[in-house]
Amino acid sequence: MRTGSFLVTAALLLALAGCVPVDSHPSSSPTGSATPVFASDAEALAAAEKAYVAYLKVSDEVANDGGKHPERLEGLATGSLLSDDLAGFKTFATKRWHSVGATKLTKAVLQSADLAPDGNGTVTVYLCEDVSGVDVVDENDRSVVSPGRPELQQFQVQLEIFRSKLIPSEREPWTGSHICD
Repeated sequence: MRTGSFLVTAALLLALAGCVPVDSHPSSSPTGSATPVFASDAEALAAAEKAYVAYLKVSDEVANDGGKHPERLEGLATGSLLSDDLAGFKTFATKRWHSVGATKLTKAVLQSADLAPDGNGTVTVYLCEDVSGVDVVDENDRSVVSPGRPELQQFQVQLEIFRSKLIPSEREPWTGSHICD
Protein backbone atom coordinates (compact mmCIF):
# COMPACT_ATOMS: atom_id res chain seq x y z
CA MET A 1 0.00 0.00 0.00
CA ARG A 2 2.74 2.36 0.85
CA THR A 3 4.28 1.95 -2.54
CA GLY A 4 0.90 2.56 -4.18
CA SER A 5 0.26 5.82 -2.34
CA PHE A 6 3.78 6.97 -3.08
CA LEU A 7 3.28 6.27 -6.80
CA VAL A 8 -0.05 8.11 -6.79
CA THR A 9 1.48 11.11 -5.04
CA ALA A 10 4.42 11.13 -7.43
CA ALA A 11 2.07 10.86 -10.43
CA LEU A 12 -0.03 13.77 -9.12
CA LEU A 13 3.03 15.93 -8.60
CA LEU A 14 4.27 15.16 -12.09
CA ALA A 15 0.84 15.87 -13.57
CA LEU A 16 0.58 19.16 -11.70
CA ALA A 17 4.07 20.13 -12.76
CA GLY A 18 2.99 19.68 -16.35
CA CYS A 19 0.11 22.13 -15.80
CA VAL A 20 2.43 25.04 -15.04
CA PRO A 21 3.53 26.71 -18.27
CA VAL A 22 7.26 26.93 -18.57
CA ASP A 23 8.56 29.95 -20.42
CA SER A 24 11.65 28.97 -22.27
CA HIS A 25 12.39 32.67 -22.85
CA PRO A 26 11.90 34.37 -19.50
CA SER A 27 11.35 38.08 -19.77
CA SER A 28 13.76 40.17 -17.84
CA SER A 29 12.07 42.38 -15.32
CA PRO A 30 12.89 46.03 -15.64
CA THR A 31 15.74 47.01 -13.41
CA GLY A 32 15.32 50.66 -12.63
CA SER A 33 18.64 52.20 -13.39
CA ALA A 34 18.27 55.25 -11.21
CA THR A 35 20.23 58.27 -12.27
CA PRO A 36 22.80 59.02 -9.61
CA VAL A 37 22.21 62.21 -7.67
CA PHE A 38 25.80 63.32 -8.26
CA ALA A 39 27.96 62.36 -11.20
CA SER A 40 31.18 62.70 -9.19
CA ASP A 41 32.63 63.43 -5.78
CA ALA A 42 33.46 66.93 -6.99
CA GLU A 43 29.81 67.50 -7.86
CA ALA A 44 28.71 66.19 -4.43
CA LEU A 45 31.19 68.53 -2.71
CA ALA A 46 30.04 71.53 -4.78
CA ALA A 47 26.39 70.78 -3.90
CA ALA A 48 27.30 70.43 -0.22
CA GLU A 49 29.11 73.78 -0.25
CA LYS A 50 26.17 75.48 -1.97
CA ALA A 51 23.67 74.04 0.52
CA TYR A 52 25.81 74.97 3.51
CA VAL A 53 26.44 78.53 2.30
CA ALA A 54 22.65 78.99 1.87
CA TYR A 55 22.15 77.68 5.41
CA LEU A 56 24.87 79.99 6.82
CA LYS A 57 23.37 83.03 5.11
CA VAL A 58 19.94 82.54 6.66
CA SER A 59 21.39 81.49 10.01
CA ASP A 60 23.38 84.74 10.11
CA GLU A 61 20.24 86.71 9.16
CA VAL A 62 18.29 85.14 12.04
CA ALA A 63 21.17 85.86 14.44
CA ASN A 64 21.44 89.45 13.17
CA ASP A 65 17.70 89.79 13.88
CA GLY A 66 18.16 88.66 17.47
CA GLY A 67 16.82 85.15 16.94
CA LYS A 68 13.49 86.31 15.52
CA HIS A 69 11.72 84.05 13.03
CA PRO A 70 14.13 81.12 13.20
CA GLU A 71 11.63 79.09 11.17
CA ARG A 72 13.35 80.67 8.15
CA LEU A 73 15.87 77.85 8.53
CA GLU A 74 13.27 75.15 7.84
CA GLY A 75 14.05 73.65 4.47
CA LEU A 76 17.68 74.78 4.76
CA ALA A 77 18.52 72.66 7.83
CA THR A 78 17.05 69.58 9.44
CA GLY A 79 17.76 67.09 12.22
CA SER A 80 19.91 67.98 15.19
CA LEU A 81 21.38 70.98 13.37
CA LEU A 82 17.96 72.61 13.06
CA SER A 83 16.89 71.73 16.61
CA ASP A 84 20.18 73.04 18.06
CA ASP A 85 19.85 76.26 16.07
CA LEU A 86 16.25 76.78 17.18
CA ALA A 87 17.30 76.38 20.82
CA GLY A 88 20.23 78.76 20.31
CA PHE A 89 18.04 81.41 18.71
CA LYS A 90 15.57 81.10 21.58
CA THR A 91 18.49 82.00 23.88
CA PHE A 92 19.34 84.96 21.63
CA ALA A 93 15.76 86.25 21.89
CA THR A 94 15.54 85.67 25.65
CA LYS A 95 18.84 87.40 26.39
CA ARG A 96 18.21 90.11 23.76
CA TRP A 97 21.37 89.30 21.90
CA HIS A 98 21.98 89.78 18.22
CA SER A 99 24.91 89.25 15.96
CA VAL A 100 26.70 91.65 13.68
CA GLY A 101 28.46 90.46 10.55
CA ALA A 102 28.46 87.26 8.55
CA THR A 103 30.12 83.86 8.71
CA LYS A 104 32.26 82.85 5.75
CA LEU A 105 32.86 79.34 4.51
CA THR A 106 36.55 79.28 3.63
CA LYS A 107 37.19 75.64 2.80
CA ALA A 108 35.32 72.38 2.31
CA VAL A 109 36.72 68.87 1.97
CA LEU A 110 34.60 65.85 1.09
CA GLN A 111 34.78 63.13 3.71
CA SER A 112 32.27 60.72 2.15
CA ALA A 113 29.31 60.47 -0.16
CA ASP A 114 27.03 57.59 0.76
CA LEU A 115 24.53 57.55 -2.07
CA ALA A 116 21.84 54.92 -2.40
CA PRO A 117 20.49 53.84 -5.81
CA ASP A 118 17.07 55.22 -4.88
CA GLY A 119 18.47 58.75 -4.69
CA ASN A 120 18.69 58.92 -0.90
CA GLY A 121 21.84 59.11 1.13
CA THR A 122 24.22 61.44 2.88
CA VAL A 123 27.21 63.56 2.08
CA THR A 124 29.67 64.33 4.86
CA VAL A 125 32.15 67.18 4.61
CA TYR A 126 34.78 68.88 6.72
CA LEU A 127 34.30 72.65 6.73
CA CYS A 128 36.25 75.67 7.83
CA GLU A 129 34.22 78.69 8.93
CA ASP A 130 35.69 82.16 9.37
CA VAL A 131 33.83 84.01 12.15
CA SER A 132 36.36 86.83 12.44
CA GLY A 133 33.79 89.29 11.08
CA VAL A 134 31.03 88.16 13.46
CA ASP A 135 30.28 89.55 16.89
CA VAL A 136 27.40 88.77 19.24
CA VAL A 137 26.28 91.73 21.30
CA ASP A 138 23.79 92.32 24.08
CA GLU A 139 21.02 94.95 24.11
CA ASN A 140 23.61 97.60 25.04
CA ASP A 141 25.84 96.59 22.09
CA ARG A 142 28.47 95.04 24.38
CA SER A 143 30.15 91.95 22.99
CA VAL A 144 29.29 88.66 24.70
CA VAL A 145 31.83 86.70 22.64
CA SER A 146 34.68 85.11 24.55
CA PRO A 147 37.93 86.98 23.85
CA GLY A 148 39.63 83.63 23.15
CA ARG A 149 37.18 82.50 20.47
CA PRO A 150 39.08 81.15 17.47
CA GLU A 151 38.42 83.08 14.27
CA LEU A 152 38.59 79.91 12.19
CA GLN A 153 36.42 76.99 13.29
CA GLN A 154 36.36 73.45 11.90
CA PHE A 155 33.28 71.27 11.64
CA GLN A 156 32.23 67.90 10.34
CA VAL A 157 28.87 68.39 8.68
CA GLN A 158 26.47 65.75 7.45
CA LEU A 159 23.97 66.66 4.74
CA GLU A 160 20.94 64.54 3.87
CA ILE A 161 19.74 64.11 0.32
CA PHE A 162 16.09 65.11 0.09
CA ARG A 163 14.44 65.25 -3.34
CA SER A 164 17.84 65.50 -5.03
CA LYS A 165 18.78 68.42 -2.79
CA LEU A 166 21.27 68.44 0.06
CA ILE A 167 20.15 69.75 3.44
CA PRO A 168 22.57 70.07 6.38
CA SER A 169 21.41 67.86 9.25
CA GLU A 170 24.30 67.50 11.72
CA ARG A 171 27.29 69.66 12.62
CA GLU A 172 29.98 68.72 15.12
CA PRO A 173 33.25 70.47 15.92
CA TRP A 174 36.10 68.73 14.13
CA THR A 175 39.35 68.26 16.03
CA GLY A 176 41.04 65.99 13.51
CA SER A 177 43.28 67.20 10.74
CA HIS A 178 43.44 70.94 10.27
CA ILE A 179 40.90 71.77 7.56
CA CYS A 180 41.45 75.51 8.03
CA ASP A 181 45.17 75.37 7.18
